[in-house]
Amino acid sequence: MTALRRTLRTIANAKRVGFQWPDWSGPLKKVREELRELELEIRGRAKTKARISDEIGDLLFSVCNLATLLELNPEKSLNATLDKFQSRFRFVARELKKKGKSPKQSTLKEMTALWRKAKKSNPKSQR
Repeated sequence: MTALRRTLRTIANAKRVGFQWPDWSGPLKKVREELRELELEIRGRAKTKARISDEIGDLLFSVCNLATLLELNPEKSLNATLDKFQSRFRFVARELKKKGKSPKQSTLKEMTALWRKAKKSNPKSQR
């Protein structure tokens, strides 16, 4: 079972016994809290990969919890974002190829400009 599927099952089980916020505001607050904690771990002097990984896990769980309270499937949301990212990245690579370059031969600034162009060329994917 994937971690995402396991997360959704865990959230559903908790919800069944009443261990769930009544609306989206609680989990949104939790997402913000987890993001702050992640940033503190990343910036911390005693940062360790294990502690950062724990915070990333907490953040991902909180985002999934928020999605379920909004009656969204986070797997579908993530797949849609992956499709959008891949489409834009292919656009960037094609445009660079027209200039005789590869992404590795380009700067982040060049690729970011092309990324923005990709977003503008497909208004439906600007979310």
